[in-house]
Amino acid sequence: MSGTATTEAPRKRRLKRKMAAIAAGLVSIGGVAGASVLVQNFMAAEFNAGAPPCLIKVPGSDVAFDGFAFDATGTTIVDGVAVTQEVVTIDGLTGDKVWSQDVYRVQNDCTVDLDVAIVSGAQSGDWAEKYLEVWLGDTAAPTDYPGIVAGEYDTAPLVFEAGGPTNATTGTVTVPAGTSVPVGLIVTTGSAAVGTGDATWTVQAEMP
Repeated sequence: MSGTATTEAPRKRRLKRKMAAIAAGLVSIGGVAGASVLVQNFMAAEFNAGAPPCLIKVPGSDVAFDGFAFDATGTTIVDGVAVTQEVVTIDGLTGDKVWSQDVYRVQNDCTVDLDVAIVSGAQSGDWAEKYLEVWLGDTAAPTDYPGIVAGEYDTAPLVFEAGGPTNATTGTVTVPAGTSVPVGLIVTTGSAAVGTGDATWTVQAEMP
C-alpha cells in the first residue's frame, strides 16, 4: 500500500506542474492578443513636375461671336500654388437672350475615359437684370442649342442670376479618352442692365 502511494505522488506533482505551465502560457498569449500593436511599413514617393495636363479647356467655335472671348492665360491660387484658370468673357446684348452651343470645350487627352462635371458655381458683382446658364455637353457634336434636344447636354446647368446661384453643380458626363464635349451658354440681359457680374466654376473629372 505504501509503495503504491509513493509511486503515485510524483505523478500528481508532475501533472500539477504541467497544468501550471499550460495555464501560464494561456495567460501570456491572452496578454499579447489584448495589447495595441503598431506596425510601420516604409515607402518613398518621387514628385516630378513637367508633364502636360491631360484634361484641358480649349476655345470653342462660338468665341468668334461678338462679345465672346476665351483666355487661357489666367491663374488662380490653389493650395498655395498658382494653377491655370481660363476666363470666358461674355458681353450680353441688352434686351436680348442669346443661346450658344460651343463657347469652350472640355477635352480629354488622358489615356482613360473620364467622368466630367462642372461644380462649385459661385458668383459676385452686379447681377441685376442678368441671367446665365452654363451647360455641359453630353455629345461631341450637338445639333441644336442647350436645352432644346434631349440627350445633347446634361440636364442640370449651372444657373447664375440675381440672388443666385440657383444651381451650382451640373450632372456628370462621361468623356471618352481622346474626345471632347462642348460647354454652351444661355445669356439673358435686361434692357436696363449695367455693370459686370462675375461667375466662377470648376471643371472636375474622375476616372470611373
